[in-house]
Amino acid sequence: MFNFGAGGATVQKGADSPYWQRDQYKQFISSTYDVVILMLGTNDAKHQNWPMDCSLPHASAETCTVVQDYLALLDVAKTKGVGGFAVVVSSRKKRLDGYF
Repeated sequence: MFNFGAGGATVQKGADSPYWQRDQYKQFISSTYDVVILMLGTNDAKHQNWPMDCSLPHASAETCTVVQDYLALLDVAKTKGVGGFAVVVSSRKKRLDGYF
């Protein structure tokens, strides 16, 4: 078992701490695994990271950078898990009062 988690990292490439730029990401992409489990969403949901194009009423998978970057990371994960198997665990966006 390997843990390539990076505290405070975001899946969004343009957010305050992109996973894509972390050493853990470089380690993750250097091998393959039986199963890949991804925990995503908590840091992306921080107010300063959440893009307006991902909020209702204008949210769209075509324009939401969070969705686009999640899908890009899933594409990478599919190449790392045997048979392309990936499990995604995600938290939801925080409410305006700061709670999930």
